[in-house]
Amino acid sequence: PGDTTLNTFLELKNAIVLYVRTDEIIPSLPTFISLAEANIMRALNNITALYKSATLTLSIGNQYAEMLGVNTIKEVSLSGEPLSRKTFILTDSDEYGCPYEYTIEGKNILKVFPTPDEAYQLDVIYTPVLSPLLEGGVVEDTSTNWLLQEAPDVYLYACLAVVGAYLNSEEVSKWAAMYKEAVSSFRNIHTEQSKIEPL
Repeated sequence: PGDTTLNTFLELKNAIVLYVRTDEIIPSLPTFISLAEANIMRALNNITALYKSATLTLSIGNQYAEMLGVNTIKEVSLSGEPLSRKTFILTDSDEYGCPYEYTIEGKNILKVFPTPDEAYQLDVIYTPVLSPLLEGGVVEDTSTNWLLQEAPDVYLYACLAVVGAYLNSEEVSKWAAMYKEAVSSFRNIHTEQSKIEPL
């Protein structure tokens, strides 16, 4: 295929169909793209240059808080002091106070200990999801995101690797190798950027 512009999800879908040379996959494209996005997020998960921060409010007497648009929660702190991450925390604890421990339930449910005795503001470092598809939502054809804008090759070859495996395409290993190369290049660029000290 010739050069194809990839700025939106519609253009991504059109490129996938163009490369695999069949339109039978069109109804299943949201599923294939979602699977590709999950692979991409695992591959890019530890690139610190992509981390984002947010403030999360804990209410009095509630151990739980939910964050939307989160792929992985990396760090949680309160007033500059990191909370200790645990694999398990008791529910409905009778102990109240300033939280100093947390765990993650599911993907984006934050649970703290002890139960907050007042409202607290948590600072959260996290990696964002690529699109609502990863949270069971719908993406409009005209939508885009930061990765599709910055590294369309990562997106395209990740999708082609998934679709190619489904179709038993002879080209699947080539697309998987191109995806791996695109991810490696992207990681190298952002790893170097994260080493640059701000002026």
